[in-house]
Amino acid sequence: MELCRAAYEVALLHCRVFIAFIVISIFLAIFVEYFGKKKARGFFVMTMTWVVINFIVALLLFHHIRIPELAYLEKTLTHILNWVGINILLDFFYGICGLILLRRSHFRSKWSDYLWGFGVAVLFQSGGLLLLDLIFFYRVDVLYNTFLELVN
Repeated sequence: MELCRAAYEVALLHCRVFIAFIVISIFLAIFVEYFGKKKARGFFVMTMTWVVINFIVALLLFHHIRIPELAYLEKTLTHILNWVGINILLDFFYGICGLILLRRSHFRSKWSDYLWGFGVAVLFQSGGLLLLDLIFFYRVDVLYNTFLELVN
C-alpha cells in the first residue's frame, strides 16, 4: 500500500512542479514584454498561449490524480508511463517546430520579429516540459520496477 501512496505523491509533486513552471512562464513573459523590443511581442503571445493550454492540462491532471488501488497499480503505472512517453515525443516535436520558427524568422518579412519570438517561446516551453516529463517518467519507472520486484 505504501507503493500506491508513493505513486500518488509522485504524481502530485509533478503537478505542483508543472504549476510552478506555468507561473514562471507567466512572469518571464511579462518581464520580456515589458523590457523587450518588438521581437518580445511574439514571445509574450506564444508563451501566454502555452500558459493557458498548460493550465487547462494541469487542472485536468489534478482532477485525475488519485491513490491507485493495489490491484490496479501495475495497470495505472503502465498507463502513466505510456502517456508520459507520448508527451516526451510531443516535447521533441515542439522543439523542432521552435527551431523551424527561428529559422523562418531569418527570412525578411513583416512577420520576422514575431516568428523569432514564437520560436524562442516554443523552445523555452518544449525544453521546460521535456525536462519535467523526463524526470516524471524516470520517477514513475522506478516505482514500476519496484512494484515488479515486489510481485516477483
